[in-house]
Amino acid sequence: MTDPRIVLMIVIVAILGTGTISIIYAIWLVGWIACARIVRSETMVAVVIIYSIADIVLNILTAASLSFLGVGVQPPNPEWGLMTYPGFAVLITGAASGLIGDGLARALRPKG
Repeated sequence: MTDPRIVLMIVIVAILGTGTISIIYAIWLVGWIACARIVRSETMVAVVIIYSIADIVLNILTAASLSFLGVGVQPPNPEWGLMTYPGFAVLITGAASGLIGDGLARALRPKG
């Protein structure tokens, strides 16, 4: 009925000696394991892919907005924010990226 983390913390404090700093180190050394498991599980599922694709679309919109305001890419370099009708290109790119991300997420989703 014991918590293995407590046992491991007791061992670490016994090695380091008693005191506040030893307790802080023991809690820190044992506490990162849960965070590592969460990060590992999140990187192995489709959530990261969907977030990355959405972030790419947001970055495209940000770059186009900055160019439209005059602080992004400067002429003569082509940029959607400098064109007359860039909305359709951004819409098609965003929709295509979303569909690609959704397809990848479904393909890489763990079975079961």
